[in-house]
Amino acid sequence: MNFLDKLFGRTALKNRIESLQKTIRSSDQAKEEERKKIEYMYTELETKYRESENRIKHLETELNKREATPEEPMKIIETPKMCNKIKDVFGWVLLTNEYKKMFDSVKYKDLGSNCLVCIRKTNNDYITLQNGRYVHKSCYDDYLKQVCSIKEADAKDYFQKNMETVCMLKIIHTLWPVYPPDWKQRCEIILKRANYACENEECGESEDELQIHHIEETGVGGNNNLSNLICLCKECHGIIHKRQIPHHGSWYERKAKIEEAIVKNTNISFNYINRNKERSTRIIEPLQFKFFDDACQYLGVIGHCFLKNETSTFNIRRMSQVEILHDKSVKECFYHDVIQKLLIAE
Repeated sequence: MNFLDKLFGRTALKNRIESLQKTIRSSDQAKEEERKKIEYMYTELETKYRESENRIKHLETELNKREATPEEPMKIIETPKMCNKIKDVFGWVLLTNEYKKMFDSVKYKDLGSNCLVCIRKTNNDYITLQNGRYVHKSCYDDYLKQVCSIKEADAKDYFQKNMETVCMLKIIHTLWPVYPPDWKQRCEIILKRANYACENEECGESEDELQIHHIEETGVGGNNNLSNLICLCKECHGIIHKRQIPHHGSWYERKAKIEEAIVKNTNISFNYINRNKERSTRIIEPLQFKFFDDACQYLGVIGHCFLKNETSTFNIRRMSQVEILHDKSVKECFYHDVIQKLLIAE
C-alpha cells in the first residue's frame, strides 16, 4: 500500500490537503476576530449615537420650556467703563498653571443651562457668558465681593487658600460677553508680552497708538483669554477690522515701494526724521529688510545712503514721501531737491 501511495503521489496530496485545511481554519479564526472587532466598534458608535439623541431631546425640551415661560430681560454688566471701577489685584493669576488647568477643564465640561459656579439650574437672574455658559448673578456677586476686598499685600496668601474662587472669577471674566471688568489688567499683560510693540510680524511699530485685538471675535465665539488677545498698532488694527484701508503714504505703501526698488535694483528718495527729531532728505540704494528686536522694535531697511556715503539702517515708520527713482541719476535727484528747498527758504 505504501508502495502504491508513493507511486501515485497520494502521500504528498494528503499532506497538501491537511496544510490547506489548517490554512482555512486559521483564516476562519482571523475573520472571526475581525468580525468581533467590527461588532464592538458598531456597538460603541450606536451607544454614542443614542446618547447624542437623548441629549438633543433634552435640549429641545429645555428650549420649549423657556419659550413657554416668559423670562425677564438678562442682567448683564456690559459697560466697558466698569473696567476701571473694579479693583482687581489678581491679574497675575491669568499666567498661572492653576488657572490654565481649571479653564481647560471648564471649557470642555458640558453644563447645559446650569450655573458655572453652583452647577444648579439657572433662574431668571443670570448672566449669559460665551460658549453657551451661564452664571447666577448672585453667585457672581458673591465671588466678586470676596476677591475685590483683598489688598495687594495679601493677594498671594489669599490665592493659596482660595485658589478655586479666584480662578473661577477669572474664568467668568474670560467668558464675559463684552469687555470684562478686569480688561485693564489683561491689556497690561498683553502689552508686556508684546514688549509694547505691534505683534504684526511685518510691522513691529512701537511708537504709534497700541490697541488690543481679539483674534477670534467675541461675536463669533471668541473669548477674553490671553491666548485669544494680541497687541496691534492702530493702523494694523483698523485694517484687520476693515475700518480703514492703507492710506496714501502709509506704512504698507512705503514698504511696497521699497520692496519694488529692491527687486528692480534701483534707488529711492524720501524724507526722514531721526530719533533726535532732525529732518533730512535721503537717497539710498535699498538692499534688504531687517526686523530689529531691541528696546524699540521696528522693521527697517538697510541701504547705502548717498548723503553720508555709508550703509545705514532706516526705520520705515520714520520715512515719508518715498519715491522710486527711475530716470534721474542719484546726484541729479539729490541736488535738484536741495536747490528747490533753498529757493523755497529764500
